[in-house]
Amino acid sequence: MAKDIWCVDNPVDRAAITATGAVAGLTPDRIADPRRGKAWRPGAPTDTLKITFANAVQVDVILVAGPAFKPDTELTLELSSTPGAGDLRTGPWLPKIDRMARQALWIADVDAPGGTGLTVREIVLSASGLDIGRVWAGPALWRPHFTHVYGAQQFVEDLSQKQVALRSGTVFTDTAARLRRQEIKYEAMPVFEWDGPARDLSLTAGLAKQVLFVPDHEYYPPERHAILGYQETLNPIQALGFRRFEQTFVLRESG
Repeated sequence: MAKDIWCVDNPVDRAAITATGAVAGLTPDRIADPRRGKAWRPGAPTDTLKITFANAVQVDVILVAGPAFKPDTELTLELSSTPGAGDLRTGPWLPKIDRMARQALWIADVDAPGGTGLTVREIVLSASGLDIGRVWAGPALWRPHFTHVYGAQQFVEDLSQKQVALRSGTVFTDTAARLRRQEIKYEAMPVFEWDGPARDLSLTAGLAKQVLFVPDHEYYPPERHAILGYQETLNPIQALGFRRFEQTFVLRESG
């Protein structure tokens, strides 16, 4: 079994979200906004964020993203089977963080006892006073039988603009976000996947629903290559050229 993970449902968006403190106007409910840059800002470095689910949820992947996350960001993470218990995990959390991707990942296959997802009622976390812009915590929709093809493509889309003054040639630049894009292709899928979760992913998420893709952690460091974003349409010629039991997904990172 390959170790790619596709997540479509984020129960955090339906949970009760509170915090021990917040800067005025930057309240904890902002983490349910799909934009990574619309963040909760703690009022003090020791403030924590609490996410309480109405019913226990299966958690295979947790992603925490922040606009200022950097490799030395200090985090804490507590997971509870009942609110306040802290029985599944508690204490410092030291995930690898890439300075460009600015995201921290907890993957049950790696971090949970026994390497399986946990049934969670409450998550409590902090990032040592830094903004937290988006939290994803939930089950995997699809764990493909085979990993995506080695030749899948990656891009960086630079939204900056450059203008040149006609008379002097002076260059004026507007520095903007550089967003990652991935083209993820599967070949020779078993029929139960091609006509099951791969189909469900396209029909459930479509273009408008945010999804989380975590590539095989044994080959692709997830802190660099996991991507939280949206599907993009494909060139019509490419779409018509799909072979049965093959599927290509193109994801653009959420800003």
